[in-house]
Amino acid sequence: MAGGQGRRMGGTPKQFRLLGDKPLWRWGLEAPIKLCSSGEKMQLVLVVPEERRNETEESLGETSFQYTVVSGGTERTDSVRRGVAAARGEYVLIHDGARPFLSEDLCRRIMATMLSSSEPLGVVPLLPCTEALKEVDPEGEKVVSCPDRTFLRRTQTPQGFPRKELAELLEEAPPLFDEGELWVRAGKKLCFVEGDSRNFKITYSGDMEMARALLKERREVRTGHGYDVHPLMPGRALVLGGVEIPSSLGLAGHSDADLVTHAVCDALLGAAGMPDLGNLFPASEERYRNIRSILLLEEVLLRLKKEKWFILWVDITLHAQYPRLNSYRGDILESLGEILFPGEENRCNIKMKSGEGCGSVGRGECMECYALATLERREGSAI
Repeated sequence: MAGGQGRRMGGTPKQFRLLGDKPLWRWGLEAPIKLCSSGEKMQLVLVVPEERRNETEESLGETSFQYTVVSGGTERTDSVRRGVAAARGEYVLIHDGARPFLSEDLCRRIMATMLSSSEPLGVVPLLPCTEALKEVDPEGEKVVSCPDRTFLRRTQTPQGFPRKELAELLEEAPPLFDEGELWVRAGKKLCFVEGDSRNFKITYSGDMEMARALLKERREVRTGHGYDVHPLMPGRALVLGGVEIPSSLGLAGHSDADLVTHAVCDALLGAAGMPDLGNLFPASEERYRNIRSILLLEEVLLRLKKEKWFILWVDITLHAQYPRLNSYRGDILESLGEILFPGEENRCNIKMKSGEGCGSVGRGECMECYALATLERREGSAI
């Protein structure tokens, strides 16, 4: 289950944030993939937001195991319903994509307990409550009781159920915290196995830091600088950051002369230790004549992805006397954000500076653009 929107952490849904060298949800597949490799007959169903389906399938690439990717719903129960509907096995194990440290042993113990029963049996992993508990009032202002923790347990995933019986219950199920609650409400037998303290859930930023601490992780951060300049001339379109700006003057160049995009490309390439834009896409090649620079940026991003670079931040300073550009700042940011961070929070900034009448920029002869990009690359494996 990786269909959530990450509202409590904010920004990019937590299951798609990098942990080590891969997204959080991908770690949770390690145990089931190993089970498949050891001979277990399993189908893997991944439930993700609709807008993340292509990204998820690309991330999986060619695999030796059978998998199905389906779109999640508005609530967890909706997503589980769709995931179970896509499953074909006699039993299902439902695991939260925000729990990266799932073990083969826990899966096997849940499977063995389900298979040992002659009646439909649900099985969940539980852990003792080790801290004292307090119940607070609905306003969250004061403690109203101190529950006895002796018979209370913390629930984990995966949770195992006979598939057909669970699918029937899910048809009319209201929003619930987990499937074990639904099973118990229906009067069905729910058993448990001992959970795993390492199988914790990533909910807040501190949980992600704890997960990183559990990895043998090498973290590399680099910053790159980009610069470009193009002369202004009549008869050319003015394109900045992929946005065409109404103007009597445009920028001269072999491509569309989008110097904002050029500076961003060079900043990214510089941080990654790659050749600059002119070396990768030389003006001497006719195929690049009048090409949209945004397409060159997409190619640069593919090169970064291949080398496992993640963009933390891009900061741009555009130096122009004419035309006035501040009213187009939002459009340019939106255009760049859609390319640099599709489906994510925009981590790009741009400032517009005039030439104050000084130099070639101040005389309206050209525009200059500077960009800084900070990249990160992580490599790690579970301890």
